Amino acid sequence: MLVESRSLRPVSLDTPPIHHHREEHPSLAGFLQTENAADGLYQRALDHLGDQDRRDADVRNLLTQIQSQHAEHARTLRCRIEVEGDCQKPSSNAGDQWAKAILGTANRYSTVTMLRVLKENEEQALADYRRGVDELGREECNLLWGRLIPATERNVDLLEEMLHDRSP
Repeated sequence: MLVESRSLRPVSLDTPPIHHHREEHPSLAGFLQTENAADGLYQRALDHLGDQDRRDADVRNLLTQIQSQHAEHARTLRCRIEVEGDCQKPSSNAGDQWAKAILGTANRYSTVTMLRVLKENEEQALADYRRGVDELGREECNLLWGRLIPATERNVDLLEEMLHDRSP
């Protein structure tokens, strides 16, 4: 099945690029790991914002909504895994570790940098979900096309919009 691809524009953060470890075969367990990592990543980003100026209130609201969405997707995947018995253990993701390290030192970075890291991680998740469509069963594909892919596309678009609003 061919999927229309978004162009993935490189993002320069003056740091090494994210090198995601791709599982040999996509699995619900791997997608659960992606959603759990995203939930934690958004929490770190929200912690970074803290009580900064009011201008970041719209960023805080957006990130809170996206984080809630990732938590809901993780719950859905966890339930599906329990029902279907997908016990494949997901591998570690070096890209998630890199992003967490960047956001862990986020006080040295701007809100724009934080948004770029989040957007790049959403783009990588989107690419992984699209790759999974060709390799997973019908039920998993329905979940990908019905929820995960559209939500991730919206997240990329929203983060891009936020970045555009903050560009000089």
